[in-house]
Amino acid sequence: GEADPIIVKLCTETSNETVNWLREAHKVNLNLIDGFLYPGHSNMRMYGMPNRSGGELMAALSAAAETAGVDILTEALVSPGTLVRAGQKLGEFIDPSVYEMEVAISAAYSDLLKVGNAVSLSNLEHTQSYTGTVIRVNGKIDQTSQTTNAYIQISDKNLKEGMYLEADLIAKSETEADRSTKASRSSDLGAMRKK
Repeated sequence: GEADPIIVKLCTETSNETVNWLREAHKVNLNLIDGFLYPGHSNMRMYGMPNRSGGELMAALSAAAETAGVDILTEALVSPGTLVRAGQKLGEFIDPSVYEMEVAISAAYSDLLKVGNAVSLSNLEHTQSYTGTVIRVNGKIDQTSQTTNAYIQISDKNLKEGMYLEADLIAKSETEADRSTKASRSSDLGAMRKK
């Protein structure tokens, strides 16, 4: 599709103020890139991060949004003029400071794992450790694998969406201590979705 001409005009007329605002108010380390004329530009006016990486810019903007308490819209399912029905999903926001990890556990131990249980986590190299909490346990058992899913909430400034972590789940029955288990599972992180 084509860009809305009103939005394009607003962006181009306020870009200098926006860059200054990001640098001063939110400490995003944007610098004018010397010696590079961006295709289609008549003047050198491209700003970038020190390493000139898009990932570095996205991380800085995400950190600034988190610090400012701004939600991030990751998916918009309607556009202006769309008829909206009651209960229709309009979009999806994420909280980049809180992550959720889904792990499959043996159905034999699903009755021992409870919401609120603490979970020890580490990166795959075991050089970083984290603590999470079981926030929900799926009541349905997968017929093929005979597993059920547990969902762990983790919050740490060093985590990024898509990272792989290993979780040590300790499941224990108060009445049957001999049925305790330790299950180690690896899974990737996803940012928490806000309803």
